Amino acid sequence: MFYKAVDLLLGRWGAAVIVLSVAMAPAVTLLVIWLTGYLPQNSALLIGLAAALPAALAAAMSLSIRQGLAAMRDGIEASHAAIVIYDADDRLVFSNRAHRNMIGLGDSDMVAGSSYLKVATAAVAHIEDPQERAKELHRRLDFLARSDSKPTERTYGGGLTIRVTKTRTPLGNSIGVGMDITEAKELRADLNRSNKVFHAVAEAAPIGLLHLDASGNVVFANRAALAISKRARATDVGSAVFTAESDGKALGIPALVEASADMDVEVCVVDTDAPQPSTFIVRQAQLSGDNHKPGERVLLIIDITARKAAEEQIRFFATHDPLTGAKNRMAFAETLESFSKSSERTAPTHLIAIDLDKFKPINDHYGHMVGDQILHEIVQRMTKVLEPQMTLFRMGGDEFAILCDPSKDTNLVAFCDRLLKEIQVPLPVPGSHVSVSASIGISSFPTDTDKLESLVHYADLALYNVKDAGGGRMATYSARAGDGRFSDNFDIEQPPASTDRRSRQADA
Repeated sequence: MFYKAVDLLLGRWGAAVIVLSVAMAPAVTLLVIWLTGYLPQNSALLIGLAAALPAALAAAMSLSIRQGLAAMRDGIEASHAAIVIYDADDRLVFSNRAHRNMIGLGDSDMVAGSSYLKVATAAVAHIEDPQERAKELHRRLDFLARSDSKPTERTYGGGLTIRVTKTRTPLGNSIGVGMDITEAKELRADLNRSNKVFHAVAEAAPIGLLHLDASGNVVFANRAALAISKRARATDVGSAVFTAESDGKALGIPALVEASADMDVEVCVVDTDAPQPSTFIVRQAQLSGDNHKPGERVLLIIDITARKAAEEQIRFFATHDPLTGAKNRMAFAETLESFSKSSERTAPTHLIAIDLDKFKPINDHYGHMVGDQILHEIVQRMTKVLEPQMTLFRMGGDEFAILCDPSKDTNLVAFCDRLLKEIQVPLPVPGSHVSVSASIGISSFPTDTDKLESLVHYADLALYNVKDAGGGRMATYSARAGDGRFSDNFDIEQPPASTDRRSRQADA
């Protein structure tokens, strides 16, 4: 079967050329002798050799060809590729072991000279459904008729997937070659599944993902990245511009890649539909391995807007009273320390200590919720009359303090008078109104002390003296001249006259 296949491949003229070449050898030899005029003495021997040469040459060529064809036959028979040859009349010429195994037929079914129809019919006999069997037979006949060298995939018994090509030679013979791609197809299916999983995860990720090729072009952008960049397609993301949080510079994708090469970059994006800009951290990772080119990378765009807001809130409440919004005792200590380190320490610094009078009975009578509302309202009132150089602190409970910037000066008496009047305006409570008064003590640097930390003590002393006198007024602490010690000398201002009748009734 194999040698017939070779004869078909070479064609009838191939064998004729070999025979003609051998037969012409003696004639060529004699022609050379006649042309050169050279005839050795042993011409009879030469002529005899010339006559014997064709037979010896033919035998040698026949042996060499047979050996080569035998080696070729063994190689094709042992090949993992399925190989089958049909002649111009679509009759079987040769089928190797891989092909017979592939179609599930034995040597008895693959007899040389069998028609392709007979072989194909036997190959599809295992299909139980007659319609499916006829459909598969028609597909195979159509594939043979085309023989256009275009590969197609077929599934055979045992789950084998074979990539088959059929080609017509110039002499009309049909050569079919099949390669087992089952494992490759399974790997490809696994890869496709992995890609689907990656895309599903990437699309669902709450962070923006950008895949950039070696040239810096965006080849993939997930849903979050498109939303952040306000773009509809990945190819459009390259035109997006971000703003650096550090210096406010505009950063396109190339600049963003460069800036985030060694460290995370914090950027913001202004959204006209949002009250505040959104803040993001951009982080990049280089892609390595045989499947990636140098320079390929992934940019991660992480939305930290909520985190920044939470951090800002934490910082705010670390230095502010959550009930009233005024700065707290910690902020007071930090501010006092900053004053002590200021180059303007010699400038006057004033501390105003404030304590609400008889606030506890209001709390006890109306409850802490109403008391908290009153405290909040009083802080709003005090904030309203603060001058630009002043800072209000809630020291705890119903105690407050105001620090005056050392670089500024103010008329403390006039200010405290306004403050007391504002506090004393009646406040609504369930079913009535109440009026709250306050006591104020003032100490000054460097008039009263050369130590800023002593300001609090002296302001408290002045405050307690006002409390002892009935409250509702202010006092400034004054030092006794001479020996450097401080006496209980206070300049007490009378309480401001109330102009509100309801206020007087409430005080009564």
